[in-house]
Amino acid sequence: MLAGINSEKQAENAIKESLSSALDKKASDELITRAGVNKRLAEFKDITLEALLSKHYQKSEQPSETLEDVIRELKQLNTISDAPTFPEAVGLISLDEIDFPELAA
Repeated sequence: MLAGINSEKQAENAIKESLSSALDKKASDELITRAGVNKRLAEFKDITLEALLSKHYQKSEQPSETLEDVIRELKQLNTISDAPTFPEAVGLISLDEIDFPELAA
């Protein structure tokens, strides 16, 4: 009976190891294709979640503006008219309206 249990545990461990190696291979293949990472690079072997988070996860700097400043700017935007003033239509100028002697002087 113990021999049967041991063989089952060995079979289970073998399945876990093969599944783990298959998942690792798939993850490394995905890194190679998506990120262009070379498997022979030492950095490839050193990739861990903790290292990635420590390098790339940083809090952004807090804006120097306060809520009061933002509200003041929004109130200034409210003073802008929503209906723009368009220029008047310009018509053609007739030749009679042009004073040519004055232009020549």
